[in-house]
Amino acid sequence: MFNTGFLEVKPKKLPIMEISEVKVKYEKLAEIMRRRQQMEADALYAEQIFIWNAAVQRSEDVTLSSLKNAIPHVSVNPVILNF
Repeated sequence: MFNTGFLEVKPKKLPIMEISEVKVKYEKLAEIMRRRQQMEADALYAEQIFIWNAAVQRSEDVTLSSLKNAIPHVSVNPVILNF
């Protein structure tokens, strides 16, 4: 058995995000978060359209009929990982 402690051989420590497995893991998580955010935005938009159109139909004001489906779509901001 050899004592190699005196050689002070230490592995080079990389920043955690430079390790490919870790980077891939977080890229996948960021994509999952983006998809969830997109699904939530789409669901919110559909709910808003449904409620808005029901309110327009119940209204007796004829000018409101031009506002049917006139709801801005919720934007989705992508998650960006800075490696």
